[in-house]
Amino acid sequence: ADLRILRETQQNIVDDKDARVLFDRLLTQPLQRVPPPRENGRLIVVVDALDEAELDSKNDLLGVLRDEFNKFPSWLALLVTSRPEIAVTTALAPLETVRLDEEKYMDVNKKDVKLFLRNLLVGKVDAAKLEETIEGVVQKSESNFLYL
Repeated sequence: ADLRILRETQQNIVDDKDARVLFDRLLTQPLQRVPPPRENGRLIVVVDALDEAELDSKNDLLGVLRDEFNKFPSWLALLVTSRPEIAVTTALAPLETVRLDEEKYMDVNKKDVKLFLRNLLVGKVDAAKLEETIEGVVQKSESNFLYL
């Protein structure tokens, strides 16, 4: 019975399709009950694939994040993943952003890709060809996790 009530409650929360109402119900209200982290800690809200939140050629979530996120406490950070779409970069321009696809992060990203591939392929690819295989995949994927 408790599980049924929980499902009904969850469905009632998301029945409203207005992005601002959903943002308030799913993020603002729950975060008001979260105590600040200790000793200059941070909490991070992750929004993955923001560019894919578009419906009928409109991305309401993008506007809500831009307009509402600065109202949250300074200990709360926003981590957004997105393709570098003009609509996304323009809308988020007023916020303090760090682009991880900049040149200075490429070496770190490449190391992460290689580590991921090594863990994925060890024992599945002949040990003598492992590094060559990894280098080939890194080159063909241009170190983009999307293509791994």
